[in-house]
Amino acid sequence: MKDFRGVVVAKRFTKPGKKIAVQLYCVAGELPEHNVIAQEIADSECFELNKRYEVLIQETEPNDVYGRQFTSRNLGEWNGSVLKAIEEYGSPKVYEVKQGDFTALKSE
Repeated sequence: MKDFRGVVVAKRFTKPGKKIAVQLYCVAGELPEHNVIAQEIADSECFELNKRYEVLIQETEPNDVYGRQFTSRNLGEWNGSVLKAIEEYGSPKVYEVKQGDFTALKSE
């Protein structure tokens, strides 16, 4: 299991016929591609839309129906610049989630 750390921007995510959710866009550091969280979780973690946050994403036990699972934790609002975030966490890298190892996708 892998932990991911980085800086994200919280954006609204909607799909026709589905509940509104929040998508975490990687600005710096590493993030799994499964980066959409339910509005209720976003509210409980105090994610506000269009703000930057330091996050910790941790892989948990897989689900028989939904596969690999992750939890997100808001470590606090990021008040520094994007360049400062990249200096601290590295360029943004999103990893494909599949069985076995993680594979880096094209950087955002």
